[in-house]
Amino acid sequence: MARYNEDLGWLDGLSFQPRVLVYNKGDAIDAPALAALNPRATAISLPNVGRESQSYLHHIVANYDDLADVTIFVQGRINDLGANVFPDLADYLAPAVRDGFSASDLELFFSNMAFDIDIHGKLMRDPRYRAGIERGDIEAAGGDIREFAAAFLGPLPPVMVVSFSGCFAVSRDAVRGRPKAFYETLLKALSRHRNPEIGHYMERLWCAIFSGNRLLGKAVRLVPRRLWWQLVGKGSIAKTPAAALP
Repeated sequence: MARYNEDLGWLDGLSFQPRVLVYNKGDAIDAPALAALNPRATAISLPNVGRESQSYLHHIVANYDDLADVTIFVQGRINDLGANVFPDLADYLAPAVRDGFSASDLELFFSNMAFDIDIHGKLMRDPRYRAGIERGDIEAAGGDIREFAAAFLGPLPPVMVVSFSGCFAVSRDAVRGRPKAFYETLLKALSRHRNPEIGHYMERLWCAIFSGNRLLGKAVRLVPRRLWWQLVGKGSIAKTPAAALP
């Protein structure tokens, strides 16, 4: 779990009791209070750099030779993420075992289309973030997501699968499909600044890192569900989670 100062009381409501490692970049966590929520939970303090992606990469590098069968990566608060997280974290497990990567919602990303690159690829082109970059609150990447990914993954496919909000699960075999040095290089890149632009790139690249484009068919099958939700505006897009699809 990647935490800053979020309230972790929701851990008490989990349907199962996993081992929880809380990578904390905020105020100190009260150990007895955390143990009362989950006796298998441990808090680990990290410098406040690299957003949640840096915490996830730290875990992978530190535990590469001793990973769990499935690791669920989540934010410190999930009740505001809507369709981008399974309310019951147990729902991540079976699809992660089957597919290597599991997310509550899978979307299509068109890496060669200008609107995806402008909005999701390079924050300097988005006025919402330009001021933060100019103040130094955000470290500019110096290139778009295609250029960043090319250095680690090679050219991105024209249509690829992404998930959002940094909540997903991976199998041990999927992580070890890449050498430890791969993650060490990414960890170093994410550890230079409190809020690096490439953290937003990583959010969109986790699926590609762990499963390539194998889940493209599943993402395509989710398109009608998403369009219905956006056009009709009724119910929840999460009512038919990705894990429930064949």
